[in-house]
Amino acid sequence: MCLKHLVIFLISISVAFAVTCHQSCTPGTNDCPTYSQQCRDVYCTYMRSVHLYEGNYTETKLACNYEALLQPDINSPAFTTLNTCTRIVYNGVEYTMKICDNADYCNDDCVPVQKQQPGYVTCKQSCTPESNCPSNNQFQCSDYYCTYMKTVYQNNYTVTKQTCSDIARLQPGQNNPAFTAVNQCIRNTYFGVEYTMKICNTDYCSDTCDFNQNPSPSPSPSSAHYGMISISLLVILMIFNL
Repeated sequence: MCLKHLVIFLISISVAFAVTCHQSCTPGTNDCPTYSQQCRDVYCTYMRSVHLYEGNYTETKLACNYEALLQPDINSPAFTTLNTCTRIVYNGVEYTMKICDNADYCNDDCVPVQKQQPGYVTCKQSCTPESNCPSNNQFQCSDYYCTYMKTVYQNNYTVTKQTCSDIARLQPGQNNPAFTAVNQCIRNTYFGVEYTMKICNTDYCSDTCDFNQNPSPSPSPSSAHYGMISISLLVILMIFNL
């Protein structure tokens, strides 16, 4: 009799701590259809994966789970935060994730709130033409610095890349000096290749890199002084010749 009561008590606890969740996949599979079904477990989960280097191919999965755990990638850190929608980029895939237990069907949507680490800035992330990231779509990244690099080769083939970095450093080619100046737009040419570069530390500061040629140096006070002395001597000589 006591065992029966214990079983009823444990079932009551499991039911009390369970939530009803949406269950669907886009695109659908045999095990996970596109149309919404429901499941019931301790947690609801939401994961959307956008493959940035594959034309933004998108997969979305809504499910339930007995533990607060989502694994975006086999090699990535596990996501375990409860009742918070989070977005990360890992190995070229943008993951939007949520684990929740605060209401039935709490995994119906996931809109992340931008929360940055102290000192982080938000930057554009794009490439033209498409090389390491999409060319026609601009994505965001966050780190300590935004970077901009435009490379013009001898045949005028041009590559432009905006991204973010944890250090203030751009490398224009393998054997050329690194660029480390912050909040400046610089243009240098090495072996016939022209590099326009910028490293900056405010939100979206890499949108543009307005390069202006350095003005010609102004005459130093000493050179101007000697110039005036020369003119004075010339005038004196002209007067005596009269």
